[in-house]
Amino acid sequence: MDSCFGQEIRQLVVDGALSESIYGCDIQPEFFEPGYKLFRNRERLQAKFLTADIFDHDSSLAKLTGNFNMIYAGSFFHLFDYDDQFKISKTFATLLFPESGSTIFDLQVGAVEAAEHAHNLYSREKMYRQNPESREMMWNKIGEEFGVRFSVKATLQELEGKHFQSLSRYVRGIHFVISRE
Repeated sequence: MDSCFGQEIRQLVVDGALSESIYGCDIQPEFFEPGYKLFRNRERLQAKFLTADIFDHDSSLAKLTGNFNMIYAGSFFHLFDYDDQFKISKTFATLLFPESGSTIFDLQVGAVEAAEHAHNLYSREKMYRQNPESREMMWNKIGEEFGVRFSVKATLQELEGKHFQSLSRYVRGIHFVISRE
C-alpha cells in the first residue's frame, strides 16, 4: 500500500510484484492521474487506487480488513501526533493478514529523543517523531490490546540533504519493520 503518485507501487511492479495484487491509498485522489501520466502506464498497471481517510472506519480502506500481508506506510506516520499515530497503527494492524509474518515497513522522520513537535503541514498543529524505543513500546501496547505479538525492528539513520543539516543533532530517519509473530 502506498500512493501519492504511486512511485513505490510502480517500483514493486518493475521488481516483479503482480500489479493486480497491489493497492494504493491516499486521501487526495488528484495524485492518481498525474501518476499515470508521469509513468505512462495506465493500460498496463492493474493496481487498485483507493481514496480513503485512515480515520474513517467506514471507508473503502476499512472494508479491506485482514487483506494485506505487507503495508508500506509511505513517509506517513510522522505527519501526526502520538495519539493519531497510535490510532493509525491500530488500523494498519487490522488491515494485516491475521498470520505470522504480515509486515508493515517504511522510512519516517524520527528523532534520537522521541518527542512531539509543532508544525503547520496539512493544518496539523503537532507531529510526533518516534525513535526505535518509542515505536517498539507503541506496538507492544497494540499487541496487548489485540492479543497478538509484533516484532519491531527499527533503526535510526542520519537524513541527508542540506535542509536537514541544521537539525542533524535531533532529526533522523527511522527505518522500521513491524511483523506479526
